[in-house]
Amino acid sequence: SIAGLDSIAWIALVLGALVALSPLPSLGRVAGGVLLATACLWRPALVPDGVARVTILDVGQGLSVVIETRGHTLVYDAGPSFRTGSDTGQLVVVPFLRSRGIRRVDGVVVSHDDDDHKGGAGSVLSLMDAHALTLGPSLQASTFVRGGAQLIRNACRRGEAWSWDGVDFRWVHPGDVRYQRDNDSSCVLLVSAGGSTALVTGDIEAEAERDMVRDGVLAAVDVVVVPHHGSRTSSTEDFVQASRPRWAVYAVGYRNRWNFPVRRVVQRWELAGAQGVRTSDGGAITFELAPGRGVAPPIEWRREHPRPWRDP
Repeated sequence: SIAGLDSIAWIALVLGALVALSPLPSLGRVAGGVLLATACLWRPALVPDGVARVTILDVGQGLSVVIETRGHTLVYDAGPSFRTGSDTGQLVVVPFLRSRGIRRVDGVVVSHDDDDHKGGAGSVLSLMDAHALTLGPSLQASTFVRGGAQLIRNACRRGEAWSWDGVDFRWVHPGDVRYQRDNDSSCVLLVSAGGSTALVTGDIEAEAERDMVRDGVLAAVDVVVVPHHGSRTSSTEDFVQASRPRWAVYAVGYRNRWNFPVRRVVQRWELAGAQGVRTSDGGAITFELAPGRGVAPPIEWRREHPRPWRDP
């Protein structure tokens, strides 16, 4: 968790190391050692009971969302893999989890069979202590699980729900319909903390969106992870109006070759009252869902920690 140290803890770490290694009297070096140990024992503040911390990670052109409650963690998708043999599970998702002091993941979700969503899942499962794996209907657990790993294996099914630390989770898609396009079978998750809500949509497209609207499973939410990265085949007018979010998150790569999100889709969400944020601009984007108060503007990691070498 040293990678996640805040500024004060970093100062304590460096100062403690310098003092401990300096030619000061032994008492001074001991004091430096104590300061160094204190910094190394630092842990991020726990999420309060009843609150969900939702972070949309910057995995380039792909999707990975980490949802934390006080005592539980869910990873929804893990971004793409690369021809080099690496993937964003090991390069982005696991380092983020460890920076948050997380060693155990309660659930890993792979929403559907596209590499930019599933590519890093195997690394997350092999590098973290994971309890359960939930898959979209087109996927097989053997694709992601190596050897005899003991995992509870589930499928996302509309209506199934659970609660962690006062936060409610519910699958709102897929239902019983079988789709020709696997994107439309993506797991869609609704997260509720009191009156605050977030909708994570995977790559659903127009057909699935129409079915969800028709079946009445949607209501207004605070945050929506925009379907299919803001492609022109998703974010239909009826779906946008049914969800009416305050914040629309576009999980997109910088200058991606599909030009996601397309301008017409962005305008559609804006006309519905949503303010848009992009991982390509802000890096990891974090919202806190809490009862009794509205959702505050998100923390955008790149804007909170500006560095010339990080800016596109």
